[in-house]
Amino acid sequence: MRIWAVAAAGVPTTYLLTPFHWEAFVFGLGAPQPGPDGVRTLAIPLGEARLPGITAEDIGRCAYAIFKDPARFVGETVGIAGEHTTGNELAAGLSEVFGEPVRYQHVPAEVFRELSFLGADLAANMFQFVAEENGYGRRRDVALARSLNPSLVGFTEWVAATRGRVPVQV
Repeated sequence: MRIWAVAAAGVPTTYLLTPFHWEAFVFGLGAPQPGPDGVRTLAIPLGEARLPGITAEDIGRCAYAIFKDPARFVGETVGIAGEHTTGNELAAGLSEVFGEPVRYQHVPAEVFRELSFLGADLAANMFQFVAEENGYGRRRDVALARSLNPSLVGFTEWVAATRGRVPVQV
């Protein structure tokens, strides 16, 4: 059954639009990799766009707040974010997290699609969609997320809390 069919069947439904979770840039496949010169590089097709992000924990806290107040949110689409950052801001924060320089490098989506890792085409499409002016970022609201979760963590706070928790690279 498709998601929209659930609402069409009369089941009370709320749609939660989540952004990227910052942990993916440290503990997941999005972690910056050493470039040819050995410097970690966050090479993504983002251009100068702002990437909405949030902690994985804050996604859960916002969802919990929605579940606690279902009458307010039934039939609504709720977009959340902890902060909107540029590629350069992400790289600066990740430099602190990793304890070494991380640079941001824009890679055109068509080039990123041809990279040799599984899912490169999907990741390129995802970043291209975020980078295009289509409302993706505007639909993910920091103020709304903070109203759902008063302890919402911004990027700088997340960086400070994550510093030193980087897994050992083998």
